[in-house]
Amino acid sequence: MENLEYNTNNQSSNGTEKLPQNSPVTPPPNPKNNFRRTLVILAIFLIVLIIGLVGGVSLYLIKSQPENGQPIIPSSITAETLAHLPPDPRPAGKATIQGIDSDGDGVRDDVQRYIALTYPNSAKTRAALTQVTKHEQKELLDANNKQTAIADLIGDDGSDCLYFIVGSDNVRAIYNELEARILNTRDRSEASILFNQQIGGQGIGIAPIGERKSRCAFSPDTMEN
Repeated sequence: MENLEYNTNNQSSNGTEKLPQNSPVTPPPNPKNNFRRTLVILAIFLIVLIIGLVGGVSLYLIKSQPENGQPIIPSSITAETLAHLPPDPRPAGKATIQGIDSDGDGVRDDVQRYIALTYPNSAKTRAALTQVTKHEQKELLDANNKQTAIADLIGDDGSDCLYFIVGSDNVRAIYNELEARILNTRDRSEASILFNQQIGGQGIGIAPIGERKSRCAFSPDTMEN
């Protein structure tokens, strides 16, 4: 009787069985939610992979850089070119403002190597940067004398030549990279600041386009590139 009464109470008016009021109803899985979850997992995986690759490349580049900041020797540099370069001065080249110029060409060995290894395919660019470097190094050494500093400023033709060789669109970036190599110690940076103080903010504008070629201390027309 008790079972019969239970069954009767759990039936609806049309004879079908009633579900308990508090019974949880589990909705069917939504395919869209599964797809979104898969996309999120893939996105996280890709992010982790990219971070790992970037970190690995950065570590490789850091380890591959020489301690003294000299550029990596490109594969296009021939053994003959290297044979004509002075040895890397390493820390000894930073001991004084003047630095080391073992071959006596007027350019510090570390800067000479930088120019040759960075621009192996343009003799004109190397020649222009060499001209700029000689003058910049002289300015550092003459920074303690106001009259000499002003004379150095007036006699600076290297910037005009560099403008002619590399063009106005490229000159700033190329010059800034060179200057960073020249002023690579605190003493050299302070000498540069002193030089600018000595000339009292004076400056000489870039020569007109038609005159820039004549400011080069070499003959650009005799060079192929």
